[in-house]
Amino acid sequence: MFKKKSVILVLVFICLVVIGGIVLIFCKKSTSSNSPESLASEIATVITKEGTTEELTSNEICSIYSENMARFAENYQGAKISFIGTVNNVEVYVSYDTIGFREGFILRFKHNKYDLTELSRGDIFYVEAHIESGFGCSRGIELNRINKIINLNGLDSLDDVEKLINE
Repeated sequence: MFKKKSVILVLVFICLVVIGGIVLIFCKKSTSSNSPESLASEIATVITKEGTTEELTSNEICSIYSENMARFAENYQGAKISFIGTVNNVEVYVSYDTIGFREGFILRFKHNKYDLTELSRGDIFYVEAHIESGFGCSRGIELNRINKIINLNGLDSLDDVEKLINE
C-alpha cells in the first residue's frame, strides 16, 4: 500500500514537471517574436556631430542636456538619430505638428507636411531624423529634419523591416 502511494506520487510529480515544461516552452514561443512590434526599443542610435556612434535612450540624452547644455549643443544638437518607436500621441498646432513616441522622442515638423489622420497609439515606425533640442525634456527629446519615417505596421517579418529600412 505504501509503495503504491509512493509510485502514484512520483508519477503525479513527473506529470506536473512535464506539463510545466510544456507551458514554459509555449510561453517562451509566444513572447519571442519575429514581428516588427518586437523591435520597438527605448535605445536609439545616435551619430554625434563628431561622427561617433552611440546607443542612447531619450533619458540619457536629457541627462546630457540637463548636465551641460554647451556639451549637448556641441555634440548632439543636429546629430543624426534612428530608432524604432511606438506612437503615443499626435498633436497638431498652427505652425507645426508632432508625433510623440513612448520611447521619449518627439518628431516635430511643418504643419500639414504629413497626413496624420490614420495614425493610432501603438503604431510602430522606423525613424531617421536629427536631434533638435533637449529643451522640455519632461515631454521628450525633440527631433526634426526627418530623413526617413517608415510605417512598420502590417509587416510579417523582421526581414521585411530590414528591406524597408535599407531601401
